[in-house]
Amino acid sequence: MAAGAGVTIGFWINHFFQLMAEPTEALPAIQHIPPLTAGLLVLGLTKFMVGIVLVLLVRQVVQNLSLQVLYSWFKVVTRNKEARRRLEIEVPYKFVTYTSVGICATTVVPMLHRFLGLL
Repeated sequence: MAAGAGVTIGFWINHFFQLMAEPTEALPAIQHIPPLTAGLLVLGLTKFMVGIVLVLLVRQVVQNLSLQVLYSWFKVVTRNKEARRRLEIEVPYKFVTYTSVGICATTVVPMLHRFLGLL
């Protein structure tokens, strides 16, 4: 649910701030699939790796930050592994973490692809 909420928020951000470019012309019907060349394969793998690395990095950073905030809020020792399973800590940290992953995947990753010239 959190990832779905993040994706929905990300699409809203894209629409509200007009981050996605409008197509210049109508898209033609696909007549044939272009052949898979080494250049297309490298481009696809590069886009995949850039996106995955960024999403995993955001996930790790937000997870650590949200856990630290929740541990300090509820005055729990950070070394206590059982505290992470407490309902009042587990639900918010997972929701915040995966909402941010959804937002990152739908807004930040495409902007980074555009900035790097991968689109």
